[in-house]
Amino acid sequence: MRNLLFCIAVSLVFIIISINGHGSSNSTPGVDVTLTPAQGDNGKWGYVDDAGRFTITPRYEYAGEFRDDIAVVGFINNKYGYINSKGNLLFMVLFDSAKNFSDELAAVMIDMGETRKWGYIDKKGKFVVFPRFDEAEDFENGKALVMVNNKKVYIDKTGKVLDE
Repeated sequence: MRNLLFCIAVSLVFIIISINGHGSSNSTPGVDVTLTPAQGDNGKWGYVDDAGRFTITPRYEYAGEFRDDIAVVGFINNKYGYINSKGNLLFMVLFDSAKNFSDELAAVMIDMGETRKWGYIDKKGKFVVFPRFDEAEDFENGKALVMVNNKKVYIDKTGKVLDE
C-alpha cells in the first residue's frame, strides 16, 4: 500500500511539472545549446546552458548527460526516468536503474522482488527487449554485451543472442 501511494504521489508531481512547463529551455531556434548537468544551491541537480544559467531547474537526485535530446534523471527513492532538453518527462514509467540511450535504445533495470533484471526500451518508453539480463551494456553498431546465467554474450536489438 505504501509503494502504491508513493507511485501515485510521484506520478502527480510529474503531471504537475508537465502542466506547468517547468524546466523549459531558453534556447533560440536554430542555435545548438549544450545543456550540462549542474548541482544547484538546494543540493539537487538540473541543467545549465553554455552561459552557466539553469535552463532546467535543479530538482533531481541525479542528472545524466544529454544524448540526442534525452537525458536520464534520478528521483527520490532511487527511481530513474528520462527527460528532453525542455525538462519534460518523456513517459510516466520509472525504473530502478537506467542508462543513457545509445543506438536508439536504453538499458533499464527492473526490481522483480528477489531478482533485478535489465532490458531495453525505445524512445517511447516501450520495452523492445524484455528485462531478463543480469547486466546490460549500451548498444553500439546494433549489438550490446549482456550477462545472462553468468555468461557474457552479445545480443541484437531484438534480444536475440548473436553467434560469437
